Amino acid sequence: MIDWAVESGLCVDRTTSQLMRATCDSCDRYKDKPGAKCAYQDRILYNQMVDAWSMRNWHAEVESGHDHFFGTFDKFAPAFDKHIGDAVAEVASRAAEDHLQYVELMHTADGPGRRRWARRLGGTTILRSCGRDCWLEEWRMWSARCGDSWMRMRRRRTNLLHCGTAQAAPGCGVTIRYLYQVLRGLPHEAVFAQILLGLSW
Repeated sequence: MIDWAVESGLCVDRTTSQLMRATCDSCDRYKDKPGAKCAYQDRILYNQMVDAWSMRNWHAEVESGHDHFFGTFDKFAPAFDKHIGDAVAEVASRAAEDHLQYVELMHTADGPGRRRWARRLGGTTILRSCGRDCWLEEWRMWSARCGDSWMRMRRRRTNLLHCGTAQAAPGCGVTIRYLYQVLRGLPHEAVFAQILLGLSW
């Protein structure tokens, strides 16, 4: 994930280990938001990020395991914005190493823009402003964008693992299926819209 953050030019908050899109500081240890690439020059920063993004070196007396685990997602999530296919390829490779043949992954297919689109589609404003046909047209467009994102993810996995070629990696032999995930913590209208999208696939 640090590699992906570097590729995306992300910065990291030295205090919280939260990735961010901003103008990064230099790798000076006294700077607040160095580039993620600085982790490879600064062992302290690197270890801090790994500990914050995982359960490594977690201390029960400081924080509950539940809170620490679920607190990791917002910190590293920006690294996945353009690298979901890379992550799926990584999962397939690790599964193959463990001699697994089948994997099911939870996946929210509607990407980073889901909150904006879901609020529009799940709310009543758009229905009042332009009616049912307009709502359906926008919903179809949102569904198509999700489908495009889905296909890009699958192609990325195929390309990274050289599936279908003589150099195919073992991960190509792992069957991957997906569980469509609805984020129940979002506003009600967003949850409703995500459920509709999942049912349409």
